[in-house]
Amino acid sequence: MSWSDTVTASVVSGVALAVILGILRWLRGRWHVPRVLVRRVYRSRYLSAVLSESERDDVRALDVFAPRLTSAKGNAAVGRIQAAWTDINRRGQTRVLTLDSDNCIAAGAELLQNDVEVRIAPRHDLDSESLSYHVFEAADDDASTVIINRHEGLANHPAKLNGAAPVQIFRRDFEVEWERSARLESVIAERIIGEVGARQDILGSLDRIRTRLKLDSRSVEKIVLHLAFRDSCSVIFIVGQPGAGKSYLRRQLAARLAAAGIETRELTDYVYAYRDLLCAVLKLDTQRGSGFKAYEGGAFIARDEGVLTPALRALALAAGESVRTNEVTLIEFARTDLLAALGEFDEIRQRARVIHISAPEQVRLNRLSRRVIAPQTSIRDNAISVKLSDNHLLPSSAERTLYAGNDSINMLRASSFWGSRVFEIDNGLDGNDSHLQEKVGEFIESIVAGYRPTACVRGVKAA
Repeated sequence: MSWSDTVTASVVSGVALAVILGILRWLRGRWHVPRVLVRRVYRSRYLSAVLSESERDDVRALDVFAPRLTSAKGNAAVGRIQAAWTDINRRGQTRVLTLDSDNCIAAGAELLQNDVEVRIAPRHDLDSESLSYHVFEAADDDASTVIINRHEGLANHPAKLNGAAPVQIFRRDFEVEWERSARLESVIAERIIGEVGARQDILGSLDRIRTRLKLDSRSVEKIVLHLAFRDSCSVIFIVGQPGAGKSYLRRQLAARLAAAGIETRELTDYVYAYRDLLCAVLKLDTQRGSGFKAYEGGAFIARDEGVLTPALRALALAAGESVRTNEVTLIEFARTDLLAALGEFDEIRQRARVIHISAPEQVRLNRLSRRVIAPQTSIRDNAISVKLSDNHLLPSSAERTLYAGNDSINMLRASSFWGSRVFEIDNGLDGNDSHLQEKVGEFIESIVAGYRPTACVRGVKAA
């Protein structure tokens, strides 16, 4: 009887609850796996067990938590395991979580080329614990399994658990770590930027990593996308007059970047302006919100753009926090004096770009007339929440006063700093979604093109 059969039999014979509770305590307190579950085996036997589970035809999803992820180079057993994980990914999903070390990066790069998503965990104590687990989800929940292993020196102490209950416990822990972790492509891009300075050095470093990790063109393109946005476009301002389509464009761009694995955060000054309005109307803060006038349906107007300055500064603070935790921050606002508004963001402007979207006045007015989604309030315990919509109501008087005429785009074009950083989109036709999608693609390509090593990825376009 194999070690896995022995463990399975002991679980089935009556200690399943104790086993699960023991694992749950470990997950909460980061204790070692209970010794009752483990016995020492050779690594080849442990890998054989992982391979056996990985090659099952009924496995539809696999989550791997591997602080000591191993490269397949010179290791036929690991190569077969990687091939099996790739097969699972083709018919379902394979996700691999590991550490930011040279060995793990090299092993992760091999999986990346097989379209398996690899992320790097931020926690630094995984390596010292040397604990890994593989969660195999089968079409039949009762046939699902978990293989856990505690590595000590040259010894492996694995165990196998069967059934839906242990799978749920380990899957829950995996999901928490997965959400906190960064994609492998992003980590490699961050390494490159951290090691070099000038653009030519970045391209040289990328080429060295490509050679060292033996990356194919598709993997390089994934890294280039993260590299380009991290280095020169971590902030994107989306500006234009009300009704031009800023919010729609922001959502479309965020979705496109998210699909490519780029972490984004979307910010708009409307929520901060609305907070200031509430402070004024409810007299919560005499220093905040003067100069607003409220209308039915949750709409409001500011006396002039100076009234909106506190909201813009609050937005700038939020943006500064966002760039420290997200690859790309999308910032939306409408102002007639764009240069003055962008001046509030001096601390983050070096890696910023601007998308200016425009539309004829009548088109914008027609769109604004359809904006009838009022704020929604809800109460829970002693807290009142207000949910705002991107399609908020704007009084017609605001269009005639605050946003009359152009929004100083000509001054922005002529700016020595911003002029070369502006990407313009004409959104004059309603329902022309394909045009906006095309423009979003062109914008992404304009960021990526300067970072792509054409010799090795010739003809590949950005996502």
